[in-house]
Amino acid sequence: MQIAVETDTTPRGSIKSPEALEIYLRGLQAFDGNSQQGCEAAVADFQKVLALDPLFAPAAINLAQAYVLIGSQGWLPTNIAFERSREAAQLAEKLDPKSQTPHILLAMIHMQYDWAWAGAEQELHQAFALGPHEALGTLVASRLAAALGKWDDAKQLGLEAIELDPLAPDGYVSMGALVYLPTGHLVEAEESLRRDTDCTAFGVRSLFPRPGLDAAGEERRGSGRVQERDR
Repeated sequence: MQIAVETDTTPRGSIKSPEALEIYLRGLQAFDGNSQQGCEAAVADFQKVLALDPLFAPAAINLAQAYVLIGSQGWLPTNIAFERSREAAQLAEKLDPKSQTPHILLAMIHMQYDWAWAGAEQELHQAFALGPHEALGTLVASRLAAALGKWDDAKQLGLEAIELDPLAPDGYVSMGALVYLPTGHLVEAEESLRRDTDCTAFGVRSLFPRPGLDAAGEERRGSGRVQERDR
C-alpha cells in the first residue's frame, strides 16, 4: 500500500472537499459494522479519501484501525494486515503529531503482532505524554499490564477504560477474559463477558477479537519473527 503525502503543507483535521467527506463518512459507517465485508469497504473508502486529501489525518487513523481489526480476525494474512496498519499509523503520526491515537495503534501492533512489550510500552508513554488518558489508550495499557502479569495495574486501568467509555465492548471483554478469568474471579469474569455481549449486540465497533474466535490468530502471531523486536 503506497500513500502519497504532499510536502511542505500543514496537516489538517478538517476535510477539504465534499466528495472526500462523503466517502469518509461512508467508510466510517461500513467500519462500524464489525464485519469482514464492512472492514474491506472501509479500507477502500479511507484509501480513496487519502488519495483525494492526503493531509486528512483521521482517514489514516481509521485506515490503521481497520487493518488492526482485519489482522486480529484473520481476514487477511496477519503480516499483510498488521504491516499495512503500521504504515497507516505512522502516516497518521506524521500528519497529526499531537494525536495520541497513532501511538496507541502502534502499541496495539507491537502487542498483537510483534509481541514487543517494550515497544508497546514506549508508544503508550508517548501517547499519554500528549494529553489526558482516553479510553482506547487506557485499555491497551490494561492489556499490556495483563500480558506482563501486572494484575493490579491491569484491573485498575481496565476499570478506568470502562469508566471513560462504558459503551465500548472491548473494555468488558478485556476485563473478563484477560484480568478476571486468569486471576480466578469467575463471577466477575462472567459478568464482564455478558456486558461485552450486550454492547456488541448494539453494533458498537470493536477493535479486538472476541473470546473463542482468535485462538488460531494468536497461534499465527506467535510464530517466527515476533520475538526479534525485543532483542
